[in-house]
Amino acid sequence: MSLLISWAGSALHHPMLSLSVLVVGAVLLAAHWNKMWGQAAVLALYLAVINIAAWKTSSRAVKSPYTGDHHVDYVASRPLVKNTLLTKAYLHEPENLPPGYFWSLPPEADYEGQYLSRDVGAGEDIDPAALVNKPVVPPDARAFPIPDGSEMSKLLDAGAQVQWCREDGDCIPGTARVEAMVCTDSTRAHCYILVTPGKAIESKITSKHQIRIASLQ
Repeated sequence: MSLLISWAGSALHHPMLSLSVLVVGAVLLAAHWNKMWGQAAVLALYLAVINIAAWKTSSRAVKSPYTGDHHVDYVASRPLVKNTLLTKAYLHEPENLPPGYFWSLPPEADYEGQYLSRDVGAGEDIDPAALVNKPVVPPDARAFPIPDGSEMSKLLDAGAQVQWCREDGDCIPGTARVEAMVCTDSTRAHCYILVTPGKAIESKITSKHQIRIASLQ
């Protein structure tokens, strides 16, 4: 009896335990009316265990870093450099997200089409404060279009290296870093890249050269 009283007292401070007390009490009261004490005791014990387990899980969640106003950020699925054009593929839900916090994640649409103003490591929070509408690139960066619907538009992003080659496979020596990718919409159907190829490479680029991926970020 003392254990039951102690449990009931604790329940006043824990909503999940309060629910346990109410459920178990209701079962025992129903048993009193229907004279089914054996079955009621088993059911009450089962419900109590389930609710206590849920309360312990909830207690661990309270001790997690997700506290306060339920502010939650997506984390980077891989290392992302400054000027990365964000897509859904770069957004991951945080691990060990407590129940109820999922609904606090911002809409993915708030991130798509935005650029990072700083580098973000894999698994690090993508802070909405680090998002900007336009990339910041060197003043001498040149724009090179990507063929519409090309697979390259889905692979290239800031930090990648590209080179210029002709159809016969002859390439201009050297590579250039992609400073940023610019697209008309989130599908990346129409895009161009901003690159600083340098005079040695730029002077050799002709209309017969096409962009190829040398390495990805």
